[in-house]
Parts: sequence; structure tokens; C-alpha cells
Amino acid sequence: MHNRFSGFTLVEILIVVLLLSIVAMIVIPQVTSASDEARRSALENDLVGIRKAIELYKTEHSGRPPHLDESGVAAHADLVARMTGKTDPDGKLNASGPCGPYLVDWPSNPFVATNNQKVGCGSAIPPRDDSSGWYYCTATGIMHVNSAQGALGIDPPQS
Repeated sequence: MHNRFSGFTLVEILIVVLLLSIVAMIVIPQVTSASDEARRSALENDLVGIRKAIELYKTEHSGRPPHLDESGVAAHADLVARMTGKTDPDGKLNASGPCGPYLVDWPSNPFVATNNQKVGCGSAIPPRDDSSGWYYCTATGIMHVNSAQGALGIDPPQS
């Protein structure tokens, strides 16, 4: 007599599980790598956009960089506000000013866990310490990525 109930044997089930495990071992690293590449690409685009916006700001403000206020005094805390808001031609923040905004929103650095939208400022090269998502070098007028992971292959520091 034949048994009417047929099923999979333990060996067949183990083979299927083994094959699925092998496929997962191949696919998961590729998906993770694609995710990192997407974040890196977005960061690179944001950095290029910020740098272009800074150049436009300087053009519209007679060469004055965005970290200086209308008196020419360093006002690092207002750098993001000058880039995302409106200003007068002398650099004074003014909601009805004729210049700006140069960026709709300040981007975040996806490789920095906290303070990823914060901008550190100084005259040296970026510290690469995750203290902020971005670093503006006042000596060169160039925005940099500030990440403990380094420049992520997109932002070599200029001295």
C-alpha cells in the first residue's frame, strides 16, 4: 500500500535552507554596499551644492564670505542662516532682503550620527571628528565634510 501523504524529507528541507542561505550571503552585502554608495553619492551632491551656493553668495556680496556679518566680523553661528535665508547686499540678515536664499534647507551629513547639520568653523583643515556634519574653513572659504570616517573619498582637505 502506498501512503497518500507525501511530503519533503529532512534532507530536502536542509538542501533548500542551505541554498537560501548561500543566496542571502551573496545578496545582502551587495544591498548594503548599494546603500552606502547611495549615501556617499547624496553627500557628494550636497557638498557640491553647498560649495556652489557659497560661491553665489560671495558673488552677490562683493566677495564677502558667508561667515562674516555686515560689519565684516566673524559670525559663524549665522553662516547657515545666511545661506538658507535672505540678506542685504552687505550680508545683514533681512527677511525681505534682495539676496538669497541660496539653499532651501541645510543638508545633513548621513555619515555623522549627531550634529549632522551643524557647521564647525575654523581656519584649519577639518578635524574629521564627527563634532559636526560640516566644516567651513574660514581661511579658504571652502566647505568640507566633517566625518570621523574621513573624507569618504569625495573631499580631500586643502591646506
